[in-house]
Amino acid sequence: MGSPITNASGVNLNRASEEELARIGGLGEERAKRMIRTRPVLH
Repeated sequence: MGSPITNASGVNLNRASEEELARIGGLGEERAKRMIRTRPVLH
């Protein structure tokens, strides 16, 4: 995994990969997985 992102500015939370989400400080791997699992399908 890459280095932590301390400022999520510019990261699209609706389209970011699990790895990108997990790198956001304070979010963590489990919450990133849950966010992806529950996000709506984007067309």
